Amino acid sequence: MASLPVDNQTAELVLMRAAAEGVSVDALLQRLLATEFVQPSTPDRMSIEDFEAFLEQEATDGPSLPDDFSRADIYLDHD
Repeated sequence: MASLPVDNQTAELVLMRAAAEGVSVDALLQRLLATEFVQPSTPDRMSIEDFEAFLEQEATDGPSLPDDFSRADIYLDHD
C-alpha cells in the first residue's frame, strides 16, 4: 500500500467526508480522481451512464442551432 504525505487538516477532512458518504478513503479518492481527470472529450473513459448524462446535459444546456441550419452549413468549406 502506498502512502501520501498530507497535513493533519487535509487527512481529517478526507476521513470525515469518507465517513459521511459511508465509503473507504480509498474509494472516495478513486471516485474524486476519476471525476477530476475524466474529461468530456474522452468519453471512452467514462461509464455509459455518465456519458449519457453528459449528452443529456449538453443537449439541454448548450446553445440551439439556428432554424435555418442545414447540411450546407456543415460542409461550407468542402466541394
